[in-house]
Amino acid sequence: MPDDVPGLAALYADVLQDELGEDEFHLFGACGGGALCLELNRIAADRGLTVGRTIVVDGYIEPDPDAAMSEDELIVDFYEGLLRMAGATGQYPAMTPQDADLELALRNSAAAMFGTGLGFDERAEAFCRRLYTAYVSTARALESYRPEPADVDLLLLLAKDNYTLDGWSSVVKGELTAEVLDSDFYGQRLCIEEAPYLVARTVDYLGES
Repeated sequence: MPDDVPGLAALYADVLQDELGEDEFHLFGACGGGALCLELNRIAADRGLTVGRTIVVDGYIEPDPDAAMSEDELIVDFYEGLLRMAGATGQYPAMTPQDADLELALRNSAAAMFGTGLGFDERAEAFCRRLYTAYVSTARALESYRPEPADVDLLLLLAKDNYTLDGWSSVVKGELTAEVLDSDFYGQRLCIEEAPYLVARTVDYLGES
């Protein structure tokens, strides 16, 4: 897999071109998918893609080149995020960068995802290891992504503690409609608490075209 956002976007562009040809389609991306949406808009014309409207939920463009996480911080972020998505926060021991243990994180993650019975199954742990490898690759790609400006009209729905609005404003050269919602970031809380509004706002935005 490519280890940068333009490379990942090129893979998506290949699939979209194969599936849709020159038919118009809309893009919707969340979290790291926001950067992919931006990059797809930037390369759309060259790839023969016809993008309609673009909606990004809590997307991130990292403005600080020194903000890269350490390997131990990545382990903890992966572990906490997976437990949160599995609804298992508090059921497994907490982990900090000072005591980060990848093998323990993978074992507990597998148990959280597949249930205690499969928690120590080598297939479950192998699946979580693949998830972790993909997570690290994507995290590093997003950390290093410094997008070129894109002529795109964009609806940007952000969590209240998303700090990247200025970054989006600097690279979106079309009409940027940004709204800051009441929920915290990190995807799950925002998307659960704000789900009805996210759906309604998306439908309204697409209906305006």
